[in-house]
Amino acid sequence: MDEPGRTVRIDVPDEVDDSEDVHAEVCIHPEHHREDGGEQDDDRHHLDELEDKLYRRCFDKVDDLCGDDKVDGEEEEEEEANTLMGRKESSTSMVDKRRDGKISVVKLQKIISRLEDHENPLYLGPVVNRMDQKSKRDMVKNTLNEIDKNQDGYICYEEFKQFVAKVRRSQILSTQKSRHDRVLDYFHIIGHGRVITKWPPPFFIISVTIIQISLFLAFRFSSVQFEILEFKPSRRWEVWRYLSYCLVHQNWNHIIINTVLQLLVGVLLEVVHKYKRVAPIYILGVITASIGYYTVDHYTLIGASGGIYCLIAACVPDIIVNWKESRAIFMQRYRSGRVAHACDGKLLRMLRLFAVIAFALFDIGYNLANSNEHDGVSVWAHMFGCLAGVMFGLVLLKDSREEEWEKRAKRISGTIFVIIFLVGLGLNVAGYSNLI
Repeated sequence: MDEPGRTVRIDVPDEVDDSEDVHAEVCIHPEHHREDGGEQDDDRHHLDELEDKLYRRCFDKVDDLCGDDKVDGEEEEEEEANTLMGRKESSTSMVDKRRDGKISVVKLQKIISRLEDHENPLYLGPVVNRMDQKSKRDMVKNTLNEIDKNQDGYICYEEFKQFVAKVRRSQILSTQKSRHDRVLDYFHIIGHGRVITKWPPPFFIISVTIIQISLFLAFRFSSVQFEILEFKPSRRWEVWRYLSYCLVHQNWNHIIINTVLQLLVGVLLEVVHKYKRVAPIYILGVITASIGYYTVDHYTLIGASGGIYCLIAACVPDIIVNWKESRAIFMQRYRSGRVAHACDGKLLRMLRLFAVIAFALFDIGYNLANSNEHDGVSVWAHMFGCLAGVMFGLVLLKDSREEEWEKRAKRISGTIFVIIFLVGLGLNVAGYSNLI
């Protein structure tokens, strides 16, 4: 901060309804307060309300991942979780309805145990560092029991707030991390972790793929022609062509490669970011590819490559801005009452980054090697699709923990993309085609 004051910074997760995660930074400047302390009281009240809202969101996220009813829907897993906590709880005491303002201590211990499962092939190391497996388990058990003040087997919201306040006081008095700090780290990791939902299913990408395959088969085995859906620069006033061309494909190789890539990339994005973020990115990638293609080429354009490359390119900002948050992956269950699957995400994020880089290098190498051949592949459509994916994907895809530099990057990226898009649209309207 440029001016003197007291700053409080709070990290919180995104809600299950996909609302954006935020950082709250509030600065209270003493020189701006009235002598009667009225403004200071107002600022303090506002700060308290903000803190309460953000803490509540963090608490609710952990509660959602813990599920409801029994620990995992199975008696043997309930017994295993109870053994981890060193407590005996009946089935009746295990009932915990979602978003009821309390977290089952047994269930939370179950999630933490899954995160630190060193037998999992995806496990690269401790999620919370500097602790061996046995010490970590004992520390978590003892600390969670301490948070549960009334020893009823649940952590209510007020108990959680008291625990956070205790940790913050200890951070002021000591520079060394205590066991309470480490348990609070687990709350942050769970709250900011990447959540994969199985329901509702990723219907947008699957629906688009079904339509593409159905149209391909219809055009392939009937006398109907798909000319009306192609994007033709000479017929730019038929505006549906800027989007409809992604639904038709030339041959079996074309449809198979595109649909496989589309499902691999699109479904993985949609189960995390949901259709309301993935659908606009895909559609905008298709439209941007056709608008850009019009300005540099004059041949007919068909195929979903513009949208697919947009999704692939959108993975880049998603990986970058959510790199820290991806150290923990959670997969919610179909059946209610089951604790979410949890695993160390450090290996998965590296594999995902490697896959995107490998694909980009392969695609660039292939197009350079075949640059003199007339194979009908539109590199320009791919490039404009990638442009939309990187720039618009950064703005629209969910950021589990938004930092200041990310906010600035999103504003700059969004502004530049809008300018590029409007310039391209203007060239299309004015009829400037085949400029290169």
